[in-house]
Amino acid sequence: SAVKDEKGGNWSDDPTGEKLLATLQKDFLAEASNSWGLMLIRRASQCDVSTLAMLSEVFIRQGKYVQALRAISVGLQKQLWQPNLVLQLVKFIAKVLKAPTAVAGKKANKLPNLSEVVSSVLRESVVKLLQSLTGNGSNEGVVEIDSEILVTQFLQKSIDLLSLPHILAALQAGAVVGKHNEAIKTVSPLLSDAILMSGRGVTAVSVVEMTKYLKGNFPTESATSAFVTNAAMVFPVALASSESSLDIEMDAVNTNSNSKK
Repeated sequence: SAVKDEKGGNWSDDPTGEKLLATLQKDFLAEASNSWGLMLIRRASQCDVSTLAMLSEVFIRQGKYVQALRAISVGLQKQLWQPNLVLQLVKFIAKVLKAPTAVAGKKANKLPNLSEVVSSVLRESVVKLLQSLTGNGSNEGVVEIDSEILVTQFLQKSIDLLSLPHILAALQAGAVVGKHNEAIKTVSPLLSDAILMSGRGVTAVSVVEMTKYLKGNFPTESATSAFVTNAAMVFPVALASSESSLDIEMDAVNTNSNSKK
């Protein structure tokens, strides 16, 4: 006979556990934003930038935009152009402010579920963040709240810094605004160059993360194979292990995809 869950339902209704995972993720986000998230955001100045980036992600997903922007703002004050925080700022602008229609100094529609006053404060706060990132002062012209422009600047900054974590976050930001292909073309020359292996933030962990991202999203790009070849020269063991785990993950995805057909 079929195994029943605690509510009398049939476990065969969710053989892969996807429904359960969706429920757990929803409950976790609610718990995160309502308990420890709020506790941490009150002490934002004491949090490290990685924690603040994580908090902003949770708050954006939960629609707590004031707290999300506070986490981003405090984090970028600690470390300007921190990759994960800039990625969160792109998400905030693209998903919350509905850019690129909003321009500083022009009246824009208020944000969903927020008063006009709060909406205005959020927009002005984003303008100040963009000014700090670009170096443009308040008297140097209008700063446009445009997620695509920010992604373009982010990609160039990642190249200038010769930073692997920044390149990865910039590629992810490109996906957020629907410019994934343009983003990979911008950074392909650097990804293909062995000099990147001597750049900033190049560790076994960051190399494996980039390898998985490139293989998962750009498997046929020449930059992907070139990056993996160069990385394997520096981190052979880490790359060999990631290759095995990635193959297992892809097999699982393909199996799950075929079972749904």
